[in-house]
Amino acid sequence: MKASDYIVEFLKQQNISKVFGYIGGMIAHITDSIYTSDSIEMINTINEQGAGFAAEGYARSTGNVSVAIATSGPGATNLLTPMASCFFDATPVVFITGQVNTFEYKRYPQIRQTGFQETDIVAMAKPITKYATIINDIKNLKYELEKAFFIAQNGYKGPVLLDIPMDIQRTDYDFVTAKSFIPQQMREISRNIDNIIELLKLSKKPLVLAGNGVRLADASQDLKDFLNKTHIPIVESLLGLDSVTSDYLYNLGMIGTYGNRYANIALSLADTILVLGSRLDIRQIGANVNIFKDKTIIQVDINTSQLECDNLKKITFHSSTKDFLSKLNKKILNLDISQWQEKVLSLKNRFPSTKNINGKLNIPNLLIQQLSQILKEDDIVCTDVGQHQMWVGQSVVIKANTRHLTSGGLGCMGFSLPVAIGSS
Repeated sequence: MKASDYIVEFLKQQNISKVFGYIGGMIAHITDSIYTSDSIEMINTINEQGAGFAAEGYARSTGNVSVAIATSGPGATNLLTPMASCFFDATPVVFITGQVNTFEYKRYPQIRQTGFQETDIVAMAKPITKYATIINDIKNLKYELEKAFFIAQNGYKGPVLLDIPMDIQRTDYDFVTAKSFIPQQMREISRNIDNIIELLKLSKKPLVLAGNGVRLADASQDLKDFLNKTHIPIVESLLGLDSVTSDYLYNLGMIGTYGNRYANIALSLADTILVLGSRLDIRQIGANVNIFKDKTIIQVDINTSQLECDNLKKITFHSSTKDFLSKLNKKILNLDISQWQEKVLSLKNRFPSTKNINGKLNIPNLLIQQLSQILKEDDIVCTDVGQHQMWVGQSVVIKANTRHLTSGGLGCMGFSLPVAIGSS
């Protein structure tokens, strides 16, 4: 089988039905194989950056891995921004770029290039991907494809890059006998959920902080069950907004530099903060971490590195939020926090996002609130980056199955339209 035909057949086996990209010379064989397939559709965008963002939107709205392709040189470099966006927001996208023929590679490091549009995209992409490699030997194609899809969606999710030279794409090879990727078993981490239960029972002012990790783990229903069981107040990061509906009585919305005033006050008053899949970055909690020194912080994250990376004193729990919450929900957890509940409701009533501190209407916030009231429950809200992003973050009404997609860690302008296309 021709290598490019095998690549498309492999994508079909991964339940990929859409590939986002832009046609170019060094990706021509893969593009041709997509067009001759009756089960995969090529979604052409105006340029490769749009293709990358559209693939990101598709992945985030479906929860599945998606694929973006581009040619070598400028096609590949145009994918770097969406790669970084997917890396910072933990979105599983497999990026496939074409490369010049292996016999056209530059042989001398002191020269800039030999082949037309020859660019070392792998070196550029390594800091912003979970895995990036060039496939120089056809014998490794099956192995690398399997490895790429495994890495993109296991552990903390994120983008990977496969750079495939033109002559590799058109080579015939027996993929039946080709070597496969065999993933290592993930090491089981010992966890003591009972310790967390005791800390929550001792708390007088507990607060949940929901981040992007709730949606990434498909744990929204688990979180809903936990909140309905305990009635603990909750705040969210920008990317955690759609993890809980706005009609939950003790939902205080977004925290941080541009967060709701009442949410930030509640965060400062809480004595125990249960952090679910959020990295506690500076735009959430500020630069002065001393205000958290007397609080009990319990951080749950699938990424062990994230648990170890800041100066906060905290209790860490290495787990996906879904596994953690499913264990927590099996436990009996009776809390007496009625005074705390009354306090957060009074804050919410005192400082609504639709009014400023002097009581005057915040017209943009009011507009966002009114617009989102008429959305259907399964609509997807896609925002660009700027002040309008913050108005949505402060005042959007999240209903059952509402998705809120925005560029978090990288903050990409020009994000909303291609992400909306991919989501649709």
